[in-house]
Amino acid sequence: MTLSVEGATTVVKMATYSDIKAQNKPSFYATPVAWAAANFTQLLIDSEDNIVPHRTGIIVASNECSLSTIRDIGRTAKQGSISPLRFAGASPSILAGLPALQQRLRGPTLCLTMPPEYAPGAMVALITYWIKYADIVSVIAIAHYKQRDNHHLFKGLIVRSVDDQLRQRVLQLTDSHTGETQ
Repeated sequence: MTLSVEGATTVVKMATYSDIKAQNKPSFYATPVAWAAANFTQLLIDSEDNIVPHRTGIIVASNECSLSTIRDIGRTAKQGSISPLRFAGASPSILAGLPALQQRLRGPTLCLTMPPEYAPGAMVALITYWIKYADIVSVIAIAHYKQRDNHHLFKGLIVRSVDDQLRQRVLQLTDSHTGETQ
């Protein structure tokens, strides 16, 4: 679905991942879903013009976050040894943190650990505050859904202004049935 906002086109974009490729290194670990979020963020940024990394924030809403890594840590703990790097990768905030690191975004970051359909109010409030009062020129907003058979749906948009349509765009973002496939 395409919306016209102040002469610009704002589109909620979607991508589904079934085979997530992690790019972990011996000194850095992130949960596979965070790598998919980083890849999706790159796709969003590539489809837009004029992203100013030091004035761009990111919000991710996900009920899943790093749950697979937390479960892996639990299984590994029973065997008696756990890599300390896994704890950093198990933080739910890694879904917003890794994309910010990968894209060199220096604005505020936040991961809302809740089902995206419950996140519109918080997302609208944060986007509004960041753009109006925190000197942020764009906010990348992402909703993540774990679907059946280990498929992950990501929906996202880049918000550049606070207007009467903001709540409607965020509602589309947090509805798993609307959007444009990336």
